Amino acid sequence: MLSISFNYRPLFTFHILHEYYANEIQQDLFIVPTDQSARKAKSMGFILKQVENKVTLSFEEDKMELLNFFPIEELVFSFFIYNKNPYFNNFTQLPIEIQGDKILYFSNRNDKKEELPSGKIHKQETVSEKDFVDVSWIKQPFSAEYPLKKPIAFVEIAMPKVIQTQIADFVPFRELTIANYFIKFSARKTYWKYAFVFGKRTLEEFAEITFEGLPVSFSRKGNETLLNKQEANIFVSDEPLVLKEFSDYNLKLIQRSKMSRDVEIIPRLPVPSVEMIKPESRKEDSKVFSEIVVYI
Repeated sequence: MLSISFNYRPLFTFHILHEYYANEIQQDLFIVPTDQSARKAKSMGFILKQVENKVTLSFEEDKMELLNFFPIEELVFSFFIYNKNPYFNNFTQLPIEIQGDKILYFSNRNDKKEELPSGKIHKQETVSEKDFVDVSWIKQPFSAEYPLKKPIAFVEIAMPKVIQTQIADFVPFRELTIANYFIKFSARKTYWKYAFVFGKRTLEEFAEITFEGLPVSFSRKGNETLLNKQEANIFVSDEPLVLKEFSDYNLKLIQRSKMSRDVEIIPRLPVPSVEMIKPESRKEDSKVFSEIVVYI
């Protein structure tokens, strides 16, 4: 019986992280090779594989020496990143309003056009407004697979020179460097604004929001009339708090008492919904609020 086996080794991987999700493993962004790169990978004998939030470019051991014959400028692969969560921008630390038609752009080449061997491929520690470029700058057509959907990002990854050098120097297949690239989004921080609406009971002067675990402080801001004409007592966090899929904060509303034990009014306060955030103004440095209405 004829037995044929193929040995493949990744040349680079690219994946997406996001602080909002548990263990930073996001589920809402997906990576799609540009049509040109998909055709290029196939014609050159590469295996381009996507699993969840990671893309891997691999090559067969028996064909490794062929990499020396490909022009360096051809060993560049590009991808689009698409989003399927309509509230992604609400919980992602990026400008709420972007002027002009922009797209995020990431590359493993730095400003000097040198290829990074591994690591993050954005300008700041996490993805920021500095990574936006005009859409017109992207020359690749959007994916034919998603003709009605605009990508949020464009990625270019060039084969690192360290790998090209190793192949030219006949480094053994199993000892080749694997370049691991990633982008990481920050979770948005907002001021948490609790609006307590009362039924039969009232909120006394010494009521306050306390915490278990991560320290956080709130200030009482008096009364406010909500859009539904109901009167609410307002508490706002003194600092912006991070939005998470599973919140780090365990908050409760208590009534302080000088004469007896403190009374626990609400043992666990709800955390903000990512469906609603409210910028204080349209300025770039505007405070952003998450409102939580609680009926007592």
